[in-house]
Amino acid sequence: MYTICKRTFLIILSCFVLGSCRANPIDELLKEADSIINQNDFTELVLEAISGDNSAMIRTTARITRLMTIAEELEQHQREMKVNQLEQYMLLMSTVENISQELFAAQRGGQPQTIIPADSPYIGSRPTFQYFSQIGMIRTSTKDPVPYSVVVDMQLGYDENDNETATELTRRLYELRDFVRTFFRSKTASELVPENEARLKQEILELLNTRVLNAGRVRAIIFLQLDIMQIQ
Repeated sequence: MYTICKRTFLIILSCFVLGSCRANPIDELLKEADSIINQNDFTELVLEAISGDNSAMIRTTARITRLMTIAEELEQHQREMKVNQLEQYMLLMSTVENISQELFAAQRGGQPQTIIPADSPYIGSRPTFQYFSQIGMIRTSTKDPVPYSVVVDMQLGYDENDNETATELTRRLYELRDFVRTFFRSKTASELVPENEARLKQEILELLNTRVLNAGRVRAIIFLQLDIMQIQ
């Protein structure tokens, strides 16, 4: 009896250890995406894709398509992500956006190539959104030792005919205004320079969809105004 119980205990312990050692699926996806990005600078991928070399274009298509697929899979796990995973995901999405912009520009200026499916959410024809404009102009200051004044007027894009998101945005109007004020108050002036605008939008998008909204889904961020001024 003792031998059987001991054997059963060892089996259970082994299963627990193996289970605890198994990588988190989110971490696995982030690691794979990171390896793709590190191994293949996206500028080189663009040059390969428009080089006219069919074999290079096929290799590039496979790599970029896999990166886009990983991004889509991770999007479904946003609400499960820990803070560090969310940070890595936002950096990934920023890189994916850069790849999309580079490819789109290269396709328009060079030899047209359809190297990413037309229905990809990251490149090609852009969807039409409705915009929530009720947040209005928000005034705050940066977290610098000598604060800068921030004036921001931001609109939130969501899918057309998405009444659920429209309703939730309206219901959470005061929360959204507080979110915008808190977000920009947590930044330094150097973080709010125009060169960082794409990353700021991506960060706001992720935070809204994972920390503020429940059922609603924001798809785009537009700054009608973003002024950073030194306080006299």
